[in-house]
Amino acid sequence: MATIKGIGVVFGVAGFTFTGFHATEPTSKIQSIDLTRDANETMLMDESDDSAGVVFSNLKKTLSLNVIPTGATIAAAYTNLGKYVPSPGTVVTCADAGDTATPYESTNTGKYLVRSARVSRTNSGLASIALELFTTEANDITAAVS
Repeated sequence: MATIKGIGVVFGVAGFTFTGFHATEPTSKIQSIDLTRDANETMLMDESDDSAGVVFSNLKKTLSLNVIPTGATIAAAYTNLGKYVPSPGTVVTCADAGDTATPYESTNTGKYLVRSARVSRTNSGLASIALELFTTEANDITAAVS
């Protein structure tokens, strides 16, 4: 466990949770979290074809997670490895208990859609899962439609 002295900093990923993968949530150790905010960009051009203005629309958040599946046994770790590879479109809810600003949350209360899930294994390291999740800031696109 880290001891912080001198000035306050955010260290590590403790307190971050994500759920919704499976009826029985798998266990893991989060290794990294990357949040990107972006938008569509439309340039307004003048008569000389130079930029005169810009419109930003469709604000989005992309959340990239890297996790190492764990278990009480090696067999359980293998089971959890499979649970962390959800289909694109799966709804995942993210929260950060230590972050009062909650940049991971938005209009849809921390719900993201899985864009991709990738398993990485090597002969000299731990199996890991890279997840890319996304949401929009204006509307809840995670709601089921019937």
